[in-house]
Amino acid sequence: MWAYGGPELEEYGFLAAGTYCRLHAEHVPPGKPLPTSSSADLLYDLFDRGYCGLWGHKQVVRERFDALADRPDLVHVVLDEVGVCRFEPADRLIDGPGVVVDAREPAVYARLVLGACAVLGEGPADLDSWGDAPDVLAAYRALGFDVVEQLDGYELLL
Repeated sequence: MWAYGGPELEEYGFLAAGTYCRLHAEHVPPGKPLPTSSSADLLYDLFDRGYCGLWGHKQVVRERFDALADRPDLVHVVLDEVGVCRFEPADRLIDGPGVVVDAREPAVYARLVLGACAVLGEGPADLDSWGDAPDVLAAYRALGFDVVEQLDGYELLL
């Protein structure tokens, strides 16, 4: 079970586990194009392997990706077989990229965000980060995103 809060949750058996951050850039970096995909099979695979073991991410359910791939309000950029970044162009909201375990380097996360920025074009954008390591958050800040909201996460093993 996951919860947001503070150290007071520890008296109920929760342990500090991760952080949610909302980042914002008033002017996104120019970006570097990446291929987009609407393949339910590819998206399922990249989401499953890209978020595996990371705090704050829901269990990947195969049936969900058939509908997800067809949603016109979402765009998915992909980096080879190592990562995916979903975003909502109308809301200018970038969901934290998913990167497979063996490729989880800050530069790969940043590259996926730049792929989203290439599609978004000039202007502001928000970026959600769920359980990313401090060096990944630093890579986002190096792209011009600043943390505007941060919630500490806790988990209770049931």
